[in-house]
Formats: sequence, C-alpha cells, structure tokens
Amino acid sequence: MGMFAEPVGSPALTDLVVHGWDLARATGLPYGPAPEAVAVLGPLTAEPVPNGRAMGMFAEPVGYAGDDAFEALLALTGRGPRWSAGPGL
Repeated sequence: MGMFAEPVGSPALTDLVVHGWDLARATGLPYGPAPEAVAVLGPLTAEPVPNGRAMGMFAEPVGYAGDDAFEALLALTGRGPRWSAGPGL
C-alpha cells in the first residue's frame, strides 16, 4: 500500500480488540485482550477517535474514571465498559 505500518495496523488492531469485546459481551462470553495490544492502542487511538466520531464511526465517549487501560479505551470509543447483554440470550 506504500504506507507506514502504524497507520494501517492501528485501525485494524483497534477493530479486532474493540469488536472482539462487542461480540463477547453480546453473546455473554468472557473476553480479555492481550495487555500488549491495549498498551499500544491507548496512545494510538486517542487522536483519531474524535475524527472517527465526526464521521459516525464512534459514539460519544462514555464517562470513565477508573485506571484500567482497556476500559478507558472502550469508554473512549463510546462503549460502557460494564455493559452486558444480560440474561435471556
């Protein structure tokens, strides 16, 4: 593609990690991404998410005051870190 790996890989990794959580939560399954992936995504995701939000790719950020990096990433992308599909699946 003639592009640096970071601009191509970061959105792909974000999709895998965040949508993996979406799928796990929607189906009631446990999910825990690799801490190394979360550590990389935090700084790489903070800048492009507002632009993605303006394009309709992300919801408004969810308030989060904890210190868990993955939950902070979820909140930044408009997901409630404690959300679950609940019973009745």
